Amino acid sequence: MEQLSENQSPHAEKTTVWHRHITAWQSSDLSQTQYCKQENINYIQFGYWRSKFLAKERKSDQKKLLPVQLRSTSHQAFLRIRLLNHAMIEIPVNMPYADLAFIFKSLGLVP
Repeated sequence: MEQLSENQSPHAEKTTVWHRHITAWQSSDLSQTQYCKQENINYIQFGYWRSKFLAKERKSDQKKLLPVQLRSTSHQAFLRIRLLNHAMIEIPVNMPYADLAFIFKSLGLVP
């Protein structure tokens, strides 16, 4: 976990403190409201920082690319899937189920 330091700017210190709160809440079984009451912190500020960290995570997740192994096929039929971020992937319709499941899991489309 990040350590507070005397050299951190006030904003960096706030970011560190709120990152610790968000991480602690995520590992707890508490709702956001319950966590805020327990820690005596402002629910609105908690929501602001939570959304800020989530946006940052989503942005970094969008930049991740996974290696894909392509196989040649004699068929020209493809399944086209348009993702929420408007990216499109084409998958051969004869792709083995295990490979398709791997792709969907890698994209976060299934648990």
